[in-house]
Amino acid sequence: MSALEDFGAPEVPEEPVAREAWRVDGPNTADWCLRKLAVLRAEEVRDAELAEAEVKRIRTWQYEQVQRRGRSVSFFEGRLEQWMRLARPDERTVSLPHGSLHLRKAPDRVDIVDLDALRLFSAESPAELMRWPEPEADKRAIAAHIKETGEKVPGVVLVVGEDHFKAVPATGPGADE
Repeated sequence: MSALEDFGAPEVPEEPVAREAWRVDGPNTADWCLRKLAVLRAEEVRDAELAEAEVKRIRTWQYEQVQRRGRSVSFFEGRLEQWMRLARPDERTVSLPHGSLHLRKAPDRVDIVDLDALRLFSAESPAELMRWPEPEADKRAIAAHIKETGEKVPGVVLVVGEDHFKAVPATGPGADE
């Protein structure tokens, strides 16, 4: 007699019994599966709609926060730029304990307003203002020519780059005070 038999437990078979997998065995079972599938897909659609509504609600909240904060950011940046331009007019960068202020000049650019006038001028000028083989305005060469000679080039407007202000708060420990 084995120890299992002492407790009234049945003898464990030597080989495991293979269990048959569930399967569709007729039209009634197939129809039941289709009903279950329809319920599952409807739940997926409902969950997606619910998630989309929550995402929309959170995005709206985030947009409102950015807008509210944006007004404050603009206010402080405007005051910092004003101070830098008045108190430190000769400096391009001001370094402070909690960040830095920067004025950077945007590059000058050339706008072509009359390509035919430029081509005519280029044909008569010794300066290389066009790229070849297909005649195309060489804006860098035109800008360099205007700056070097001071000569007005027909069909071209030189737009002088303006100063752009940037305030960069420090990051790291103690920066959020």
